[in-house]
Amino acid sequence: MRPDDLKSLYLMELQEACSFEAQFATSLPDLAEKAGNDRLREFLSADRSAALIRGERVWGLLEVHDIAADTHTDGSMQAILREAGDWAATIPNPTVRDAALIASIQRILHYGMAVYGSLAGWAKELNLADTEALSETLEEAKRADAQLTAIAEEIVNRAAA
Repeated sequence: MRPDDLKSLYLMELQEACSFEAQFATSLPDLAEKAGNDRLREFLSADRSAALIRGERVWGLLEVHDIAADTHTDGSMQAILREAGDWAATIPNPTVRDAALIASIQRILHYGMAVYGSLAGWAKELNLADTEALSETLEEAKRADAQLTAIAEEIVNRAAA
């Protein structure tokens, strides 16, 4: 399907968001298992629940628009997660691996922030009721990013250095 107007682009991007949240939630237990730092492991475990909630929220928006959630697989997220998995599997030093995990998860969160920021802007322009849910999701991603930055700056980066 090729979008020919902002509404169809919006709906396709919602499908992508649903796909990347599902992929992210599925990969987080494996990434959490590879974390050496307890605080990072706890964050990654908790963020799985948050990703599932975000995914359900986006799925609900698709349902409101009578659009199937499973018709698209986000290839960008597949590539980012593949790289995160590669880092987690190949870096033997646990503190360096934690630094790489944080960078990978932040890459994922920043990707999500870009998508949710665009979606919220488009929903507003289209006068859709979805704007509030998307803005809330964007803010959640920003808070998660800030938490990861704190873990990196307070613990992980210093230990890795």
